[in-house]
Amino acid sequence: LSTAPDGTLKARVRIPESSAWFSGHFPSRPVLPGIAHIAMVMDVLRKAHGSQLTAIAVKRLRFRLAVGPNDELWVTVHPTLSAAGRTTYSFQTTRDTQTACTGGITVEG
Repeated sequence: LSTAPDGTLKARVRIPESSAWFSGHFPSRPVLPGIAHIAMVMDVLRKAHGSQLTAIAVKRLRFRLAVGPNDELWVTVHPTLSAAGRTTYSFQTTRDTQTACTGGITVEG
């Protein structure tokens, strides 16, 4: 996990073939489900800011690329707004140079 001076967080993640995320999604061609992207973003945020963070909203979620077993992703999270104890981040997961998922997430805690 790395943190840039502007607060941007970046982490490299490899999803092993044995990951439970692929169980039943889909047997003939395993694809990482969308909720896994959100879970990775929350893992990055919790490592950087504490385990008590809770996601309270996800917005503008877009899936652009299927992610499979043993793919390596970069998870990038940018702070965008903070008010009343809640912080909003934009995020992106990328495989090689291709965007896999983008969105925004609001957390509190």
